[in-house]
Amino acid sequence: MPHNDPPAAASQLLGRVTRIRRGNRSLVPNCRVPVFQSALAWVLCYCDGFRNLLLRLHGARLQGVHCALRTIFLRRAWFSAHDF
Repeated sequence: MPHNDPPAAASQLLGRVTRIRRGNRSLVPNCRVPVFQSALAWVLCYCDGFRNLLLRLHGARLQGVHCALRTIFLRRAWFSAHDF
């Protein structure tokens, strides 16, 4: 994530994105990104630990709240049992 994509030549560009369709949903991209989203994107790009934590929480949320709470409880118990 912290590396830029290679530059694209002008001949590879076909136009600009005006709408994104996924299944039956449609999204119109905004030209301006809010400051909070920009700051969060920067943090997720450059802070590996925070990004990994959020990805684990998101995965746990997709599996269900019960699994997420159990995972957090087990990790906390493991870390408290092993002194670093």
